[in-house]
Amino acid sequence: MAGTPDSIRAYMDEYVTTGANYFVCAFQWGQLRHEQAMRSIELFVTDVMPHYLAAAPRSLRAHPDIRVGTPLTCCGLPGEP
Repeated sequence: MAGTPDSIRAYMDEYVTTGANYFVCAFQWGQLRHEQAMRSIELFVTDVMPHYLAAAPRSLRAHPDIRVGTPLTCCGLPGEP
């Protein structure tokens, strides 16, 4: 799947109606650079995921490590925290 946050949300809206309870995706593939993959993740986290937060189980929404819409950091890579 590829596209703008709006087109991804449109796809996800349809996907959710199937009753699926999980979604797996990859953000870095082919010749994409790390920076491009991180930008895609950032857009997904800030512009797509918040749209579906209400559908998440209450226990997940209340989890302290779930902070949809907050900036991402990548650990373990040279030069990153």
